Amino acid sequence: VGNEKAVRKMTAAAYTALGRDNHEMNELAFAIFGPSSSGKTSLARCYAETVSLPFMEISPKSLRTTDDLFRIIKNVLLEHDIPLVEEDRPKHYTLPPCIIFIDEVHALMPSIVDGLLKATEFNDAQLVTESGVVIDTSRVTWMIATTDEGKLFEAFRTRFSPVVLNYLNKSDVAKIVKLVNDDLSMGVCELVAKYNSRIPRKALEFARYMRMVQAMQPKDSWE
Repeated sequence: VGNEKAVRKMTAAAYTALGRDNHEMNELAFAIFGPSSSGKTSLARCYAETVSLPFMEISPKSLRTTDDLFRIIKNVLLEHDIPLVEEDRPKHYTLPPCIIFIDEVHALMPSIVDGLLKATEFNDAQLVTESGVVIDTSRVTWMIATTDEGKLFEAFRTRFSPVVLNYLNKSDVAKIVKLVNDDLSMGVCELVAKYNSRIPRKALEFARYMRMVQAMQPKDSWE
């Protein structure tokens, strides 16, 4: 709901992925820009669920080296019972189709950024860690997110296709409340949105609280 331009771009990518046996889509990497709680992570997760691929959400705080990144990727694949493909050469691996999402990417250490430049480049798609591990990332769909487009590393600007999210208007927030609370009238959903007109998460939280209050009131006084 809402942010139609961003949804169209991700829909085109999902359509491409779903037309392939392995559901990979590495032609584009995506940089999702938007204010806090505008749905950046939700959009990335929705894409991953649509194409049925492992989703790896990585925080810059968990990364000190590119070896840390490789370790996190391996652990997520193990959780999905997906083996890491080991090539004939020692310390050479190929990642299976997956989505790697790095939130608040502007907080990455410069050394991590340098390591990701080749990995996120369509024609290179290779990650080399500090310990000499070489990972083929040509089947990965890369996504990054930041609240401030101005903070994005210049080297990433040419590698990532922008997806811009904005806060939703009251009408869109009301639609989301209605989707989650189908038994509520649209008028009630619009009232919820009136007092929570920017962030769907807060509107849904308010609707849940409203239900608790409703349970305490006599039926004839609820309206």
